[in-house]
Amino acid sequence: MPTPNPLGPVPSPQEWQELVRSAIREIDESKPRLRWTARDEIRWDLNGECPHCGDYMSVLVSGVILADSPFESADLIEILAECSCEPGHSEGRRGCGAGRGDYIRVPAPRTSTE
Repeated sequence: MPTPNPLGPVPSPQEWQELVRSAIREIDESKPRLRWTARDEIRWDLNGECPHCGDYMSVLVSGVILADSPFESADLIEILAECSCEPGHSEGRRGCGAGRGDYIRVPAPRTSTE
């Protein structure tokens, strides 16, 4: 029998999408809970505070996988953004369960020259 998640129900895909979008676009844009960090020429990392559990999460995304052109020019991109916190909130699982297996559309990363 699986151990229940102590955080309660995991957000639905639509709820998770809205939580992630809100965390990226905070009212104070200088302190978003989730932010895009460029890792190299084609990879970005969406990282920061999970909007469901509050622990640190990180999702590595490659522009090559998402589009033929740099995804920085897109307004929204579709990604698999699962909470990846360690050690997780249920036995034998990584993350709190939020976003697991569901693609969502979120604001694309922006280069510092914009």
